[in-house]
Amino acid sequence: MLKWRYEKIIGKTTDVTVVFDRGNNSADNIELLEGGRIPFHYVGGLKRNQAEKLFTIPKTEYSAMDSVKFPGHRQ
Repeated sequence: MLKWRYEKIIGKTTDVTVVFDRGNNSADNIELLEGGRIPFHYVGGLKRNQAEKLFTIPKTEYSAMDSVKFPGHRQ
């Protein structure tokens, strides 16, 4: 319903990405998004214990992002 309303407002079919924080990061919510019942892409925050391997990567392994748009940030 949300996607349909959004497409009606903008007047065309489009992809929608839902962004949510760690408080909404539950197995039930992920199942809704991955199960195909809701036609959205998604980006969600993770708790440290859900991505422990990422915290073991040395900062030297990351590369600088666009210095104008994201000064001081690395990816």
